[in-house]
Amino acid sequence: MCMLFFHFLADPSPDKYRLILANVRDESWDRLTLPLGFWKDNPQCIGGMDLMEGREGGTWLAVNRNGKLSCLLNIYCEEPDPSKKHRGQLVSDYLNNDQYTAVSYSNTLASLRTDFSPFTIVLMDLSSNEAYCLSNTEDNSEPQILEPGTSYVFGNSELLHPLQKVCKGKELFDDVIAKYSTTQHQQQLKDSLFQMMMNKEPYYDQEYSQKFPSFNSTIPYIYFQCEEERRGSRTHTVLLVDGDGKIDITERTLETPIKAGEFSWQTSSFSYSLAL
Repeated sequence: MCMLFFHFLADPSPDKYRLILANVRDESWDRLTLPLGFWKDNPQCIGGMDLMEGREGGTWLAVNRNGKLSCLLNIYCEEPDPSKKHRGQLVSDYLNNDQYTAVSYSNTLASLRTDFSPFTIVLMDLSSNEAYCLSNTEDNSEPQILEPGTSYVFGNSELLHPLQKVCKGKELFDDVIAKYSTTQHQQQLKDSLFQMMMNKEPYYDQEYSQKFPSFNSTIPYIYFQCEEERRGSRTHTVLLVDGDGKIDITERTLETPIKAGEFSWQTSSFSYSLAL
């Protein structure tokens, strides 16, 4: 399933990045999706967009020109409750509403946590160097402050019980950051992050495999494609923001319609300055 990797600094030196972020989106091959681009209804925002009937306008990762950024990850749930609200609008709501700050929106979601199926959401405001994480699971339902200068990796597991691939993913991410964290190495950094997200090594997790047997084809892998279920890693995104607020965002997504064994990747890239 999906993964988020990121590292941010509150006051980066001129040769360092304010934010280094990589995201894996795992999804059904047949789910209609718009690739990375500025939103028609709000050109201040950039991200992919869900086009599934009844879920239109939702997204998993997006950022606006004022430096508000959010990423959503669903948490494993064997039998989703159909009475719960759709989670895909959470990122859009945060970015589209100027009244919401990272802390105010995280507190709002905490008060509404029982309205949604299990999720983890990361909310950032690069203009104020704030970052919060909220998971609405029973184990952890209050917003957590994410401290600058630390790398974070999230997956589809509960925050207090990370998957083995999340733990291993943090090691891989830290290795990349240690080698290529300066702006002079931008291309090497991007290439290494995309390579990391194509990791096909299995990191088995007995606890989650027993608890969620229907996800056994996806649980161990950072990158996977399951032809029988017609689902897999559909979109990889690398997002970099330097100390001056210049953003460079690159998305590699599978071209549709997706055919088993015939995977072709389309790349979209945007670079511009944020109003921080």
